[in-house]
Amino acid sequence: MLNGDAVTAGAAALSYLALRTASHCIPGTPWRPGRGLLAALVGTGALVLLLTGALAASALWMLAVPPAMCVVAFPHLGRARWVRVVLWTYAVLVALAGLLIVLMSLGVEATAAMAATAAVVWGGSRWLAREAQRPWAVRLGLVRVRLWVEGAVIDVQALVDTGTRLQDPATGRPLVVLAAEALGVGWGQRGASPRRMAVITAAGLAWLAVLPCPHAEVEVDGTWRTLPSLGVAVSARALALDGSFQALLPARLHPRTHQQGA
Repeated sequence: MLNGDAVTAGAAALSYLALRTASHCIPGTPWRPGRGLLAALVGTGALVLLLTGALAASALWMLAVPPAMCVVAFPHLGRARWVRVVLWTYAVLVALAGLLIVLMSLGVEATAAMAATAAVVWGGSRWLAREAQRPWAVRLGLVRVRLWVEGAVIDVQALVDTGTRLQDPATGRPLVVLAAEALGVGWGQRGASPRRMAVITAAGLAWLAVLPCPHAEVEVDGTWRTLPSLGVAVSARALALDGSFQALLPARLHPRTHQQGA
């Protein structure tokens, strides 16, 4: 027999954690614990009405509960971000329900199953929060980059690389490593003779041409954002055997928050 008070408290806790987890799934989504608690009570209230018979079981209102919770928890989000949060809330709630069903089918008592599920989602939520706080570059992997080099705009795919720490010895600025093929034929003849710097690679000593880059942008979440001042080191060799990227972008570079470019 189910303990009504325990089930209600467990449902409230799981609803709260589901909303918290959904907010962490989309970096930059504000999370306010007070509003999260109110939103969890909205979902719990619907469950109590169902269990007491005051509300008939209906797929329509069950589908309406998560958006209602998100209205309370995230009142000032833009439409597109709010829709994404709602979809993540659905996904998290379905995952929690599935885990509960599995545990109870294995003979775990309902209260214990709720506690175990809450522990799992709490741990997952904390992991997601840590991931969201990591540098954008570490999480994205391949990004589009625009480099203003020798009077031309070079648009390439770049691999965000934590191991790329080259600096221009003359200016101290970080260097993006760019495959020469991305610059096209005759790139060294479009301006003054480039400076060269020696680097140690897996193949031994190599000399890279260093070109000034007065402006650079990276695509983040569909918008172009300015990168800090940097230079470009040109590699005569291709950087990816499969051609999937043409540049190496240092992971420590963080784009500025305002939109740039077109």
